[in-house]
Amino acid sequence: MKTRRARAIWFALFGAVTLLGLYVLALWCPTGIKRHRRFVEDSRITYAKPTNLREIFSGEALGWLRQQGTTASQRAAAGKEHEEALLQLGYFERRYYRYTNVDMTAFMQAVFSGPLRDRLCYFRFDSGVVEVTAQKSDFVRIAQLLREHEQAN
Repeated sequence: MKTRRARAIWFALFGAVTLLGLYVLALWCPTGIKRHRRFVEDSRITYAKPTNLREIFSGEALGWLRQQGTTASQRAAAGKEHEEALLQLGYFERRYYRYTNVDMTAFMQAVFSGPLRDRLCYFRFDSGVVEVTAQKSDFVRIAQLLREHEQAN
């Protein structure tokens, strides 16, 4: 009787630990848009190595651990690949705007100082054209700020 009861307890305990492990794994490894966003974000940020106990238990330490064993160019390539995936999923959109005279620094500060649906957006300035990759709903505000900064100069 004791062995049958002990086996049942061990089986229930093992099942509970296994379910908890699967739950943690599901939270740790996001899928879809969250996963692609994480790769894009990691490609644009370089995390510093934790130096003390407090930093070891921070989100920065997890970012640093994820980046171990990769070079900046590998992270940039992976980030570009995942950015393209977000474009294909319809989460991000890429638009091009022409401009004549815009202070890029002031424009970027204005964009990031106000409300954005997703702060993970990308701007590439070329001669007279800015390429913007951002969340769809943020383009109204970005276009408005670009016009305002162009008129101010």
